[in-house]
Amino acid sequence: MKYSEELDQIDDILKIYEKRIYAFFLKNIKIPVVAEDLTQDVLIKLWIRRKTLDNIDNVETFIFTMAKHHVIDHLRKARTNQNYKEALVRQIKVEHPRALDNIIYKEYTTMLEEVLDELPPRQKEVFKLSRQNGLSHDEIATQLNISNKTVRNHLFEALQYIRARINTDSITLIGMILLWY
Repeated sequence: MKYSEELDQIDDILKIYEKRIYAFFLKNIKIPVVAEDLTQDVLIKLWIRRKTLDNIDNVETFIFTMAKHHVIDHLRKARTNQNYKEALVRQIKVEHPRALDNIIYKEYTTMLEEVLDELPPRQKEVFKLSRQNGLSHDEIATQLNISNKTVRNHLFEALQYIRARINTDSITLIGMILLWY
Protein backbone atom coordinates (compact mmCIF):
# COMPACT_ATOMS: atom_id res chain seq x y z
CA MET A 1 0.00 0.00 0.00
CA LYS A 2 1.29 3.43 -0.92
CA TYR A 3 1.92 5.95 1.81
CA SER A 4 -0.81 8.30 0.50
CA GLU A 5 -3.34 5.43 0.45
CA GLU A 6 -2.29 4.51 3.97
CA LEU A 7 -2.85 8.10 5.11
CA ASP A 8 -6.25 8.21 3.45
CA GLN A 9 -7.25 4.97 5.16
CA ILE A 10 -6.22 6.08 8.65
CA ASP A 11 -7.75 9.52 8.05
CA ASP A 12 -11.07 7.86 7.16
CA ILE A 13 -10.92 5.72 10.29
CA LEU A 14 -10.18 8.72 12.48
CA LYS A 15 -13.03 10.74 10.96
CA ILE A 16 -15.50 7.87 11.32
CA TYR A 17 -14.70 7.01 14.92
CA GLU A 18 -13.61 10.25 16.59
CA LYS A 19 -17.10 11.42 17.63
CA ARG A 20 -18.19 7.93 18.60
CA ILE A 21 -15.11 7.42 20.78
CA TYR A 22 -15.68 10.81 22.43
CA ALA A 23 -19.33 9.93 23.11
CA PHE A 24 -18.24 6.61 24.62
CA PHE A 25 -15.80 8.34 26.97
CA LEU A 26 -18.27 11.09 27.88
CA LYS A 27 -20.90 8.47 28.73
CA ASN A 28 -18.49 6.60 30.98
CA ILE A 29 -16.34 9.37 32.49
CA LYS A 30 -18.89 12.25 32.49
CA ILE A 31 -16.25 15.00 32.29
CA PRO A 32 -15.90 16.54 28.80
CA VAL A 33 -12.27 17.61 29.21
CA VAL A 34 -11.21 14.12 30.31
CA ALA A 35 -13.29 12.57 27.51
CA GLU A 36 -11.47 14.77 24.99
CA ASP A 37 -8.07 13.79 26.39
CA LEU A 38 -8.87 10.08 26.34
CA THR A 39 -10.26 10.39 22.81
CA GLN A 40 -7.01 11.98 21.69
CA ASP A 41 -5.04 9.19 23.38
CA VAL A 42 -6.98 6.53 21.45
CA LEU A 43 -6.64 8.42 18.17
CA ILE A 44 -2.89 8.75 18.70
CA LYS A 45 -2.60 5.03 19.41
CA LEU A 46 -4.56 4.30 16.24
CA TRP A 47 -2.20 6.56 14.30
CA ILE A 48 0.82 4.78 15.76
CA ARG A 49 -0.67 1.38 14.88
CA ARG A 50 -1.93 2.45 11.46
CA LYS A 51 0.30 -0.03 9.62
CA THR A 52 -1.14 -2.99 11.53
CA LEU A 53 -4.84 -2.04 11.19
CA ASP A 54 -5.10 -4.06 7.95
CA ASN A 55 -4.34 -7.20 9.96
CA ILE A 56 -7.26 -6.61 12.35
CA ASP A 57 -10.49 -8.42 11.51
CA ASN A 58 -12.88 -6.01 13.22
CA VAL A 59 -11.45 -2.49 13.53
CA GLU A 60 -14.48 -1.18 15.42
CA THR A 61 -14.21 -3.86 18.10
CA PHE A 62 -10.48 -3.17 18.35
CA ILE A 63 -11.05 0.57 18.75
CA PHE A 64 -13.75 0.27 21.39
CA THR A 65 -11.83 -2.40 23.29
CA MET A 66 -8.94 0.05 23.39
CA ALA A 67 -11.33 2.78 24.59
CA LYS A 68 -12.78 0.47 27.26
CA HIS A 69 -9.28 -0.21 28.56
CA HIS A 70 -8.62 3.55 28.70
CA VAL A 71 -11.77 4.00 30.81
CA ILE A 72 -10.69 1.22 33.17
CA ASP A 73 -7.18 2.68 33.47
CA HIS A 74 -8.55 6.16 34.09
CA LEU A 75 -10.93 4.96 36.81
CA ARG A 76 -8.18 2.86 38.41
CA LYS A 77 -5.84 5.86 38.51
CA ALA A 78 -8.60 8.06 39.94
CA ARG A 79 -9.30 5.49 42.67
CA THR A 80 -5.60 5.11 43.48
CA ASN A 81 -5.21 8.88 43.58
CA GLN A 82 -8.22 9.11 45.91
CA ASN A 83 -6.78 6.39 48.19
CA TYR A 84 -3.47 8.27 48.35
CA LYS A 85 -5.22 11.54 49.21
CA GLU A 86 -7.23 9.83 51.95
CA ALA A 87 -4.09 8.29 53.48
CA LEU A 88 -2.33 11.64 53.35
CA VAL A 89 -5.28 13.34 55.04
CA ARG A 90 -5.29 10.75 57.84
CA GLN A 91 -1.56 11.27 58.40
CA ILE A 92 -1.83 15.06 58.44
CA LYS A 93 -4.78 14.91 60.85
CA VAL A 94 -2.62 13.03 63.31
CA GLU A 95 0.44 15.26 62.99
CA HIS A 96 -1.03 18.72 62.29
CA PRO A 97 -4.78 18.98 62.81
CA ARG A 98 -5.10 22.73 61.95
CA ALA A 99 -2.80 22.46 58.95
CA LEU A 100 -5.22 20.06 57.30
CA ASP A 101 -8.01 22.64 57.36
CA ASN A 102 -5.74 25.18 55.67
CA ILE A 103 -4.58 22.71 53.04
CA ILE A 104 -8.12 21.59 52.23
CA TYR A 105 -9.35 25.16 52.08
CA LYS A 106 -6.52 26.21 49.76
CA GLU A 107 -6.98 23.15 47.55
CA TYR A 108 -10.71 23.68 47.17
CA THR A 109 -10.26 27.40 46.64
CA THR A 110 -7.76 26.77 43.86
CA MET A 111 -9.92 24.08 42.28
CA LEU A 112 -13.00 26.28 42.49
CA GLU A 113 -11.19 29.22 40.87
CA GLU A 114 -10.03 26.98 38.02
CA VAL A 115 -13.52 25.58 37.51
CA LEU A 116 -15.10 29.04 37.63
CA ASP A 117 -12.75 30.10 34.83
CA GLU A 118 -14.22 27.28 32.69
CA LEU A 119 -17.80 28.56 33.07
CA PRO A 120 -19.39 30.64 30.33
CA PRO A 121 -18.90 34.35 31.07
CA ARG A 122 -22.54 35.11 31.95
CA GLN A 123 -22.83 32.04 34.20
CA LYS A 124 -19.62 32.99 35.98
CA GLU A 125 -20.84 36.57 36.42
CA VAL A 126 -24.18 35.45 37.88
CA PHE A 127 -22.46 32.94 40.16
CA LYS A 128 -20.01 35.52 41.50
CA LEU A 129 -22.70 38.16 42.00
CA SER A 130 -24.70 35.64 43.99
CA ARG A 131 -21.95 34.04 46.04
CA GLN A 132 -19.25 36.72 46.23
CA ASN A 133 -21.38 39.84 46.39
CA GLY A 134 -24.31 38.20 48.18
CA LEU A 135 -26.91 39.62 45.80
CA SER A 136 -30.37 38.08 45.66
CA HIS A 137 -31.77 36.60 42.46
CA ASP A 138 -33.95 39.69 41.97
CA GLU A 139 -30.99 42.04 42.43
CA ILE A 140 -28.90 40.09 39.94
CA ALA A 141 -31.77 39.99 37.45
CA THR A 142 -32.21 43.75 37.71
CA GLN A 143 -28.49 44.51 37.48
CA LEU A 144 -27.93 42.27 34.44
CA ASN A 145 -31.31 42.98 32.83
CA ILE A 146 -32.28 39.29 32.72
CA SER A 147 -35.18 37.37 34.22
CA ASN A 148 -35.16 35.87 37.70
CA LYS A 149 -35.62 32.44 36.11
CA THR A 150 -32.50 32.98 33.97
CA VAL A 151 -30.54 33.84 37.11
CA ARG A 152 -31.74 30.62 38.77
CA ASN A 153 -30.89 28.60 35.67
CA HIS A 154 -27.37 30.08 35.51
CA LEU A 155 -26.78 29.31 39.18
CA PHE A 156 -28.17 25.79 38.85
CA GLU A 157 -26.03 25.01 35.81
CA ALA A 158 -22.94 26.55 37.40
CA LEU A 159 -23.34 24.52 40.60
CA GLN A 160 -24.03 21.36 38.62
CA TYR A 161 -20.89 21.88 36.52
CA ILE A 162 -18.78 22.70 39.58
CA ARG A 163 -19.93 19.54 41.37
CA ALA A 164 -19.11 17.40 38.36
CA ARG A 165 -15.66 18.95 37.85
CA ILE A 166 -14.53 18.96 41.45
CA ASN A 167 -16.01 15.50 41.98
CA THR A 168 -16.84 15.86 45.65
CA ASP A 169 -20.04 15.37 47.54
CA SER A 170 -22.37 18.32 47.39
CA ILE A 171 -22.33 19.05 51.12
CA THR A 172 -18.55 19.50 51.21
CA LEU A 173 -18.65 21.55 48.03
CA ILE A 174 -21.43 23.82 49.24
CA GLY A 175 -19.58 24.27 52.53
CA MET A 176 -16.42 25.25 50.69
CA ILE A 177 -18.32 27.64 48.43
CA LEU A 178 -19.92 29.29 51.44
CA LEU A 179 -16.55 29.55 53.21
CA TRP A 180 -14.87 30.85 50.06
CA TYR A 181 -17.40 33.60 49.57
